[in-house]
Amino acid sequence: MYYRTHNIICKIITLLLCLAFASCEKAFIPDEDNDGKEQGGNGTRHDVTIQTRATTNGTVFPLHITVTTRDGATVATQDVANASEKIKLKLQDGDYHISVANSIDMSNGWSTTPAVRGGADFSVQGKAATVNIILSYAVASVNITLDGVAAEATNVSVQLSPLSNSLSQDGTYSGSATVTIPCSKTSAGTWSTGAAYVYPSAADLTNISISISTPGGTETYSVVYADRLTASVPYSFTGTYKGGESGTSEITGDISQGEWQPEVGGTFSFGPSGNNAFDNIHAIPLVETASLPGVGTLWNGHIVMLQLSEEGSNPVEMLLMSRNEWTGMTSAFYESDPYVAQNIAQQYAEDELTGWHIPTTDEARSIKDKWGGDALTAINTTLSGASLTPLTATDTNGNVRYLCNEAQTTFSFAPSSSITAAGKTVKTYRLRVVKRIRFKLKNS
Repeated sequence: MYYRTHNIICKIITLLLCLAFASCEKAFIPDEDNDGKEQGGNGTRHDVTIQTRATTNGTVFPLHITVTTRDGATVATQDVANASEKIKLKLQDGDYHISVANSIDMSNGWSTTPAVRGGADFSVQGKAATVNIILSYAVASVNITLDGVAAEATNVSVQLSPLSNSLSQDGTYSGSATVTIPCSKTSAGTWSTGAAYVYPSAADLTNISISISTPGGTETYSVVYADRLTASVPYSFTGTYKGGESGTSEITGDISQGEWQPEVGGTFSFGPSGNNAFDNIHAIPLVETASLPGVGTLWNGHIVMLQLSEEGSNPVEMLLMSRNEWTGMTSAFYESDPYVAQNIAQQYAEDELTGWHIPTTDEARSIKDKWGGDALTAINTTLSGASLTPLTATDTNGNVRYLCNEAQTTFSFAPSSSITAAGKTVKTYRLRVVKRIRFKLKNS
């Protein structure tokens, strides 16, 4: 069999780390929105340009590049020291996967530098292409500060468990471990872990233990955080020890904003009279209700699009979709302003609910599978009955496409449509943001 060999010149042009959930999509070809169609080549040499995007001020270099065939065979590797370094690869015509990650030592289960990763499938078919790789935080940020600790304390540490202890090249977490993060005494007299980066939780609950050593011995306080630590989410907790034999240490959670995902917070107490459990969780709101809202109906004026939990679960997690729909939208690849959709999601509030986000790839796929095609009539009947803007599958220009995956890809409610790469010049996308919420049946 004859294979054409092309000289593939990969250029790291701009480092613009887009802090989204780690994802692996087909290669983003943002020259035009072609619904994934590709044309054949003529056997001449072509360039593949690799673009990585980021908003963080911190460095993510060096990066390690790995290119594999679809059956997993490694065909090329490269270490990239800085944003201006070029990568030259010789690849035969075919289908490939590229993985990008920075080299971070996580042998102790945590690091002082955040790990990032990204990947994309791409093809060499005699055609110039641009592969956009969106690097995502592969870790959670944990920053715990303890105030009021006894002056004679000699050592303070925090243990988190169970956390994942490995991350595969394809972005899959595995394993289970207890991670110990030492605290340092600050000039203000508090003890702090500083920003420690850990892999996500390996279970639905996260155990937090605080050990305080004094000349008289070591005391350990435990608390259960009734949720996972999630990649790309910053957790910043401050604990205050109130002292006395029956003293209670109270931990309040307030998640820092910035280059990470929306805030997650909560409060809990620990100690001799502490409740050893979080009093509340702000990651996914919990609402007590006598009966569950139906999918495809309105709950307190909010559109219930999906049930995410299995039948019989309690609480039940559901996905809401915004009443507002934005038209004339551009993607994350629109060069003059790539953050239009992200800014809308971050600032959006619907009555008392904040913390909305652009649908993830999985959420978008579930939404279109549930409501695409003929099923769209049912949800639109509900929306029209409440004087809300209906969802649209097609218009005079063809399939209407909604942004998802941090505005990097798009989906449609049209029959047999697929999730495809977003274009960098298209100005006709639409946007609906979503929010997860949990419902707990009363007396259950």
